Amino acid sequence: MLMFGEVPNLKSSLPEVLAKPWVKVSKILGRPPILSYGSYCLDNWYRPNPKEEISLENVALLTNFLGGVDEDWFVTIHVCIEDAASEAIKAAYALAEMTDINSEQEILHNLKAITGSLKKVNKIFSRMPEKCDPYIYYHRVRPFIFGTKDNPDLKQGLIYKGEFNDEPQFFRGETGAQSSIMPFLDGALGVYHTKDSLRHYLNEMREYMPPKHREFMEVLEKISVRSYKSV
Repeated sequence: MLMFGEVPNLKSSLPEVLAKPWVKVSKILGRPPILSYGSYCLDNWYRPNPKEEISLENVALLTNFLGGVDEDWFVTIHVCIEDAASEAIKAAYALAEMTDINSEQEILHNLKAITGSLKKVNKIFSRMPEKCDPYIYYHRVRPFIFGTKDNPDLKQGLIYKGEFNDEPQFFRGETGAQSSIMPFLDGALGVYHTKDSLRHYLNEMREYMPPKHREFMEVLEKISVRSYKSV
C-alpha cells in the first residue's frame, strides 16, 4: 500500500501482456497508448442522481487511482467545466457558419453567449481550491498521470514490450490542455497564435484528443468567421 506522498516505483518497460492490448485499444480509439484527458475526464464520470442536472454536487468518478476527495474534485471540476462550455461551443459553431447575409445582431448574440458560458467556466474553475489541495494533488495524484515524455523518472522513455520494435516511447501525460474547448473556440473565431514553443505543445495536445474532436476543429478552422465582413 502506498503511503501519502510516496511515488510508485516506475519501470522502464511495460510487460507485453499489458502493452499489446493497450496498443491495440489505442489504435481503435485513435489516441496514443497513454492515459489521456478523454479517458480520465470525459469518459470517467456519472451522475449519482440521474434526474438532476450536471453539477459539482451531482458528478462522481467511475474510477480513480488512490481515491480521496482531492483527486475526485480535481476531475469533476473539469467535467463540469466541459458541461458549462457547451453553450460556448454551440454559439461558436453558429458563428463559424455565418456569412455576410447574417446581421451584426446575430453575431453579437452569439458572442454574448460565448462570454456568458466562459464566465460560468471561470466560476467553476475558481472552486478548485475548495477540495483540492495543491500539495496533495502534486504528490498523490500527479505521479499517476505524468506520462512518459519529460518525466524525470522516465528519462529514457517507456518500452512497450512487443510493440514499436521494442523502442522507448515518449507520450505526454493526461492534462486539461487536451480539452478541445479552447482550440475549438480559437478555430471557430479565427484566432491564431504565434509559433512559439507553447504553440507547438498545444498542437501536440491534439494528438491525444478523440479523433472526432480533432476533425471537428479542423473543419471549423476552414469555415471560421474570418470570412464574415461587417457592412
